[in-house]
Amino acid sequence: MNILIENNLVSIITPVYNSELFISETIESVIQQDYEFWELILVDDCSSDDSVKIINQYVQQDSRIRLIQLYENSGAALARNAAINDSKGRYLTFIDSDDVWLPSFLSEMLVFMSRNNAAFVFSGYNRVDVNRCFLSYFGVPEKIHYKALLKTCVISCLTVILDS
Repeated sequence: MNILIENNLVSIITPVYNSELFISETIESVIQQDYEFWELILVDDCSSDDSVKIINQYVQQDSRIRLIQLYENSGAALARNAAINDSKGRYLTFIDSDDVWLPSFLSEMLVFMSRNNAAFVFSGYNRVDVNRCFLSYFGVPEKIHYKALLKTCVISCLTVILDS
């Protein structure tokens, strides 16, 4: 799908720590997006498993995929910030190393942003177990208010896209 949005590259940020069991499925869900103008920046936070080996196989196959390796374990927030600092896209979005997107996630969100002149969007999502069996659906309220967000944040990181 080609969406005509000026400077339309989407930077997808993924912190990684000991994610060998799920990282391939996460990366595949990005590759399978029907919106193709993206870069995937994975930041390894000193994994001790084969996460880096798996990621490097994808890096060799697709020039849109990059790996940053941290020198000391620093946590997901620092890993995300390292990727943001290295990102080139107009749009930023996040997917954790054990999450997956439906193939139309990026295109649907970007069309919604464009039609509504929105700089920040998020959506509902399905919660699944380690076998990808459905557990529950987390929807979005019709309206959100700052004070309510201070009590309970309904915004899930894996569904956020923002226009930088």
